[in-house]
Amino acid sequence: MMQKCLVSHLSAPVSDHVPILMYFEFVQQRRRLKGRGDRFFFYTLWAGYEKCESIITGSWNSDNSGRSLKEVAGKLHLTSLNLADWSKKEIPSIPKELKQLQLELDKMT
Repeated sequence: MMQKCLVSHLSAPVSDHVPILMYFEFVQQRRRLKGRGDRFFFYTLWAGYEKCESIITGSWNSDNSGRSLKEVAGKLHLTSLNLADWSKKEIPSIPKELKQLQLELDKMT
C-alpha cells in the first residue's frame, strides 16, 4: 500500500535514456530514524570505512528478490536503518561536528 509517491525525470545529456528518480513510502514499513526525522542521509565519509560496504551488501542481499518496487523499497529502507545504526555506534556524530565547526567559523568572522 503506497502512502506517498513522487517521480522525477532527471536529465541525461549524453544518453537517449531518461533516468527517473522515484521516492515512495509504504505505510507498513514506515519507521522514523531516531533523531533523523523521515530522511536518511548517506555521508561520503562512510565510503572510506570497510564496514560500510559490508553493511550495504548484507542489507541488499536480504531475503527478498528486489523485483518489485515494494521489495526494492524494503531493501533501501533496511540498508538505511543498518547504516544509521552502525554510524551511531561507530562513527562520531557528523552533524554535531559540523555544527561545532560552523560555530568556530562564525567566531572567526
